[in-house]
Amino acid sequence: MSNAKLHDYDRIAGDSYFTIEADRLVPLLNQFFPVSGRVHEPAAGGGHLTRELAKLPDVSGVIETDIQTGTPIEALDGSIKPDWVCSNLPFKGQDALIWHLLNIYPQAWHAYLVRWNYLPPKKRHSVIHANPRFAGTVVCSKRPRWVENSTGSPAVDYCWAVWSPIGAPVTTPTIHFEGAAQ
Repeated sequence: MSNAKLHDYDRIAGDSYFTIEADRLVPLLNQFFPVSGRVHEPAAGGGHLTRELAKLPDVSGVIETDIQTGTPIEALDGSIKPDWVCSNLPFKGQDALIWHLLNIYPQAWHAYLVRWNYLPPKKRHSVIHANPRFAGTVVCSKRPRWVENSTGSPAVDYCWAVWSPIGAPVTTPTIHFEGAAQ
């Protein structure tokens, strides 16, 4: 599938869209939801997020797994026990992947880079709208690029969707914008 009006590249097989602007997106997340401790990146792909997460001052280590290295997300059993789970998950099956990760890592904060329009649909009532763990979003004011040397970004807006650990105080979800002061 291709949309020649927006870009000059076809959709990448296998849903492999690497987070090539992780150097902007990870500090953005960290500005509003400080990432600390051990972090798991379950869809590490090219390692872009992993490298940037490891640079954060309060991160003690980053564990990366990926289907390309033989560890599909669905096979994870919770034994890693991270303090944070941060990822740009594959779009295909994203709901099931988020639910699985929230369930196997209830003690962790979770941050997933998602399309902005992922948030509103009624089918996400349990995972977002009525979920006391849903902590909020950090909106990317500039659309991320997913393809090296592309001339622009796709016509899709993105945000970090964030969930708190089980047992954390329940708060009203917040919305933060890239470029805004905290």
